[in-house]
Amino acid sequence: YYAAYLSKVAYRQTRGRDLIDYGISQGERLRLRDPEHVRNLINLTDLHRIHGNSRRSKQMLEEAAALNPGHPSIGELRARLGL
Repeated sequence: YYAAYLSKVAYRQTRGRDLIDYGISQGERLRLRDPEHVRNLINLTDLHRIHGNSRRSKQMLEEAAALNPGHPSIGELRARLGL
């Protein structure tokens, strides 16, 4: 989780596209091992949104919302995705 999250933080500072790819890769690996890790799903939602993959981003968001509908980041990401 932290590797993926820190990749997003570093991307915001450098705009290095490879950091987003790395973050997605690490987040998806964690998702395979722990599919109910809500913070990872939320982070993957944002990483896929930044990457431009809105379909995958929406899928990750719905998985996170199903597990924890009251998480404060879910409403914010829904607004960013126009849902």
